[in-house]
Amino acid sequence: MSDNEALLTLFALLYALECCVWLGRDCVVFGAAWGGDLRPAAPHAVLGNRRLGLVIGSPLPPLGELLPCPASPVSLTRMAAYAYVPLTTDPAGRPPQSERLVLLDRIESLATPGSGEVRVNGEVFVRTATPGAAAGVAEMLERLRSLPEAGRERVLDEATAAAFEPARVSGRVEAWRRAVAPLRIAACALFVHLFLATPWLVFHRGLERAAVPALAVLAVLEVLVAGLFYRAHAKLRSPAKWERVLLSLAMCVYPPLALRAHDRLAIGVLDGCAPLAAASVLCSAGTFREYARRALLDARHPRLPACPSEDAACRAASEEARRRTCAAMEALLRRLGLDPDELTRPAERATDPSVLAYCPRCQAGYTMRDATCADCGGMPLQAR
Repeated sequence: MSDNEALLTLFALLYALECCVWLGRDCVVFGAAWGGDLRPAAPHAVLGNRRLGLVIGSPLPPLGELLPCPASPVSLTRMAAYAYVPLTTDPAGRPPQSERLVLLDRIESLATPGSGEVRVNGEVFVRTATPGAAAGVAEMLERLRSLPEAGRERVLDEATAAAFEPARVSGRVEAWRRAVAPLRIAACALFVHLFLATPWLVFHRGLERAAVPALAVLAVLEVLVAGLFYRAHAKLRSPAKWERVLLSLAMCVYPPLALRAHDRLAIGVLDGCAPLAAASVLCSAGTFREYARRALLDARHPRLPACPSEDAACRAASEEARRRTCAAMEALLRRLGLDPDELTRPAERATDPSVLAYCPRCQAGYTMRDATCADCGGMPLQAR
């Protein structure tokens, strides 16, 4: 391998690393690596750890999208906030959660120092997938603690309804797509220059003669991408000025980062939106129906133990929040013309006479009645 080939290979490897995104396991990722309809998925079950998983984006900037949607990390009631939620559609199971319970009337201070942390009374209360999700949790806690207990139920119902509003998802996604459209074109031009035009120039004219024009065009394209990123970032996340400045400067000197600029702007677009509402907008009808089925089954029958704490207040908070979320899911499905009970009816009950029982969560069929589903934490079976 020549020096030129080795350099190109190294650069391709660096770019491949930029295509890999680490996301929290409380995220549902809507992506399409090669274009087409978006599909919901969880971060990779093997490539990662208990808190984070790998998500691989499309290697070609003009193709595919990658939109992470963090699920709510806190169970809220009119009395307390519990840093635990029992719901997950990730095959790897629930991510680690702090399981801290705080009474709303005893919250003295709230802070979001960065990296997705929410601190209550000076201690870490919850870690979220994105800084925007952390800001949303802190804002809701501040709003709830400032209200009398009698007025908190209405606020919780309104916040849940807003999270399950498809129009909210549509507006955010359309704004993001408009903002990044010129950025993706510039990133595509940078990709062509780096991986097609520059190797062609080096091969036909030699490195010494090709270096100056190649580097000049590279500098122009990098500055163009950085400028478009700065403008799009200002539209989508106007308060985060320092993040905008630092990332723009980094894109001027590190081309792989510039090529993935649109992915940077996708993080935070769906903060505060329920994954089911996002799926109703981003996915095809068949994909949405299948995801809605899995999400509703999990909401109705969470993986055991539904709450790891023996404390009655923790269990009550987790169950109340689960019921509120489940009711919002069912209401959304009915608005979209789907019957929740029909959607979650097990197919095995009608087609396979050997099935005597089934798991109410994953709906795996069993030929014995006196058993439990190990995949769902020992869920008791329901008779056919």
